[in-house]
Amino acid sequence: LGLTFSFPVEQTALDSGKIITWTKGFSAKRAIGNDVVKLLQDAFDRKHMHVKSVALVNDVGTFLIPGLCPTAGAPLSRAYTAGGCVLGAIFGTGTNSTYVEDLCANISRIVAYPL
Repeated sequence: LGLTFSFPVEQTALDSGKIITWTKGFSAKRAIGNDVVKLLQDAFDRKHMHVKSVALVNDVGTFLIPGLCPTAGAPLSRAYTAGGCVLGAIFGTGTNSTYVEDLCANISRIVAYPL
């Protein structure tokens, strides 16, 4: 399972992240500070569900990773049909955007910036 968690989280590894706070009217105070992936995995295990959580991604990450369920279908479908989808952005709940660029012609290298 690839989990899109649309709340502030301190991601500590590919498959773990601590909940910082709740937004959008949600509240589960005892969950704050805990690993959201572990909480979900523990719930699956208690129900004897054969599901393994392997990745935690921000909403934007789902735009770029085929096979995960995106929060908006258009960017993923663009990446699937034409390739080259390298940027996704979410400006607020319910507002999604994607920019498509020809990597070979217009971008000489992608620089990774520290968080």
